[in-house]
Amino acid sequence: MTKKRFSDLTNARPRLMGRMLAPCADEEDDWRVRSTEEVVGRYVCNVRRIDAYRGDVVCRLRFLSLLMGGKDGGEGLSILLKRRGGWILLSTLSVSNARKTVERLRSEGGLAAKDVRAMVAACPSLLDLSADNMISPCLSFLRSLSSTPRDECDDEAEFLRRVLTGTPKILTCSTPDNLIPTASFLSNALDLVDGDLRTIVRKSASILLLSVINNLGPKLTFFQYTMGLSKSDLRRAVMTTPSLLALSLDLNIVPTTEYYVDGAGMKMEALRDAVAEWPAVLGYSLEQRIKPRVERMKERGIQLGLVVGGPAMVMGMSEDKFGIWLDRQSSEW
Repeated sequence: MTKKRFSDLTNARPRLMGRMLAPCADEEDDWRVRSTEEVVGRYVCNVRRIDAYRGDVVCRLRFLSLLMGGKDGGEGLSILLKRRGGWILLSTLSVSNARKTVERLRSEGGLAAKDVRAMVAACPSLLDLSADNMISPCLSFLRSLSSTPRDECDDEAEFLRRVLTGTPKILTCSTPDNLIPTASFLSNALDLVDGDLRTIVRKSASILLLSVINNLGPKLTFFQYTMGLSKSDLRRAVMTTPSLLALSLDLNIVPTTEYYVDGAGMKMEALRDAVAEWPAVLGYSLEQRIKPRVERMKERGIQLGLVVGGPAMVMGMSEDKFGIWLDRQSSEW
């Protein structure tokens, strides 16, 4: 049975996997595929007789089935096996290590079974992580972030659940080598005070996965020295919209900035102020939103830099509202 055929089978009828777990009555035919484990085993091990591998594959499959939602795993197991890296678990997973990892996430992370299930489905490699060397240090780091009274939903359990379920890959990063240095860099570069880093991580934890040297550093340098944002304005922008730092410098930030200045005729000072107030002006699609709207405004003789509210107002409107707004503009432009 090919990978595609088996995948189609489990995807189309996921609970069929559960019904196939029980061996067939006829065991005289030694070559007959008698269970799903055997199908998976033959696929993974690429052998006809899988007696030497059957025990490990069966153990892994049953553990994953229970983890992903019951006796047969249902759609959860099917989704997991479709993920990149999901199939590898059947041939490499240490069930004892995975069980310890799941227990650590439940006990120290305060996560419900459905939360762990969703995290594993999104990032199967979590099950290969060491509970002592990776999971616990990351959870301790996240709990150490200072809270601040102005945060909403600042309960520690809810904070951990939000971060871990939203960005499960954060658990795959080394706490001493990645998370702590990145957090320290952001704190120093933006003059963050108690609670600021927690707010940023709560809104966009993926920021901590970015490289300081190759990613965060060049972006902050561009915002401060090319665009002219002060450290206080940059801090305010990142606090408001942390995803600003997740934008690609070469594919988003620089081309969008250049178009606002060269294509839309804005002054850099005006764009700087707009970014400080509404950082999302750099996050809109250049080809699908910014350029088409600027071109339509130019046809009416409207200059983006002279519009009250600037790019934040113009680009923030829905397409229908933008059309209505454009039609209402006076001809004195």
